[in-house]
Amino acid sequence: MKRLVILASALAILYATIFLHQERLSAGRGQHLGFVPPAPFLRVCSGYWRQLTAEAIFVETAVFLGGLAPGSDKADYAPALANNYRQITLLYPEFRDPYYFTQGYLPHINQDAARAANDILATGLKTYPDSDELRLFMGFNYLHNLNEPLKAAAVFREASQHSNPPSVFAYLAALFSADGGDLQAALTTLYMLNEAEENPAVKDRYEHEIALLEKANGLLQAAKRYQAAHGEFPDTAERLVPDYIADIPNFMPYFQLVWQPPRVGLRRPEPAKLEP
Repeated sequence: MKRLVILASALAILYATIFLHQERLSAGRGQHLGFVPPAPFLRVCSGYWRQLTAEAIFVETAVFLGGLAPGSDKADYAPALANNYRQITLLYPEFRDPYYFTQGYLPHINQDAARAANDILATGLKTYPDSDELRLFMGFNYLHNLNEPLKAAAVFREASQHSNPPSVFAYLAALFSADGGDLQAALTTLYMLNEAEENPAVKDRYEHEIALLEKANGLLQAAKRYQAAHGEFPDTAERLVPDYIADIPNFMPYFQLVWQPPRVGLRRPEPAKLEP
């Protein structure tokens, strides 16, 4: 027991020393974050001390982020930040903190940083396959930072197939499938959720959303008939009226129509769309 206390104390002192040393270096050389070497090289160099090496790099990165001046250009340091978090997590995948820092700092910078963040999160999911948080991070990066709703839907669909998943994962998969234009996948998922649902209020909402998705699917089929007749997909839904469809369905306030030929989908409206 005494040896464990001594070892823990020694590690704490070493950790604090590394932190202070990195802080002094950062202050002395200005705001600069260097690229650390690849994880295989670090693994060979650190041997049994790979955890400590990963933590030391993490501390250096945290000191850099903590010392950034307001208004710093995030795009300048994004590549180094992405590289360092990637090497930390490859070197010591069990280290949880870098995954959360990755999500906190990287995806909102630009699309390259968002893709790098999802690559890092994928390493985390290999190590922690039951982590709902990492899946939420990855799914919403695809949706909000990369505008790839079908990839977001795939993340949540896969998550919904794990043992005892939150029911919201399957629902999110349906919503994002609809956003990405895979209306049939969205309908299939909502049919399944509606069949299993016992709460009357939730069941009523599912049935209403299913009806709207079926209308959107009818709109898509009309557009395909137009395409077959004219050789091109209609650039607006209004071109379908009245020859291919009687009128354009009203999807609000549940959804707004996404018309990006040949993609036809439904997405949740922005909050401003609901304001009078």
